[in-house]
Amino acid sequence: QYSPLTLKVLAGISAVDHHVMPFDAEHALIGPDLGFKGMIEAWLDMNERNWASLNLSWSSARDSYASRLRYGLTVWPETSFGLEAAATGDAGYGGGRGGAFVRHTWGNGEIAASGGPSVDSTMTLGAYGTFNVLTRF
Repeated sequence: QYSPLTLKVLAGISAVDHHVMPFDAEHALIGPDLGFKGMIEAWLDMNERNWASLNLSWSSARDSYASRLRYGLTVWPETSFGLEAAATGDAGYGGGRGGAFVRHTWGNGEIAASGGPSVDSTMTLGAYGTFNVLTRF
């Protein structure tokens, strides 16, 4: 913790099981993989109502990566709304997305939902949605 900046470094094991439907025999990333995963999380409280976060991760399983940048505005003491941008990929795929989110926290956790447009490495446009529940123990 450095005043308004919080930094976390995490490490662990990543387990991935990837299946392509319909089956694609040419796809190099079918089946399970196990590897190391590392992550850096940064959180900056700019003032009482504005915050930003950055998450970066990499895994040796599938040589995969993920990054997400968020800017949030706290509208109630435990509820924030904001914008996000992300890039994810692995040895055979890459993509990006950008959208909006809502996040609500309480003493031991948080619930968040986000969504918006996405694009993959073939420039195919789509949409994404996420719903996360996190608890601390």
